Amino acid sequence: MSQEKDSSSPSNIMQQANQMRTQMKDLEKQLAQQILTTKHAGIQIMMNGEGAIKNITFDPEIQSDTLVESQCDLLTALNQAQKAVDNNRENCIMSILSNIHTQ
Repeated sequence: MSQEKDSSSPSNIMQQANQMRTQMKDLEKQLAQQILTTKHAGIQIMMNGEGAIKNITFDPEIQSDTLVESQCDLLTALNQAQKAVDNNRENCIMSILSNIHTQ
């Protein structure tokens, strides 16, 4: 009879938890270095994976718009950029979790 490794043994569960913790730390470092770009109504926003805004660019044709209109578009563009960061983070985390589940 061959002995199979019990994936639910305490030592295996702890090993998987430590592996996941290491992968999550590595992921956080990777996400911080990523730059995500979104564009809405002529406003382009670049954010890093932590959600910090790195650059905002306005297309020339909207630079003459009124400030109130531009503020509304800017808020929409910022929200889209933040959603892109959140979606990217969630996808990366799900990838790590699916890899651990299949081991």
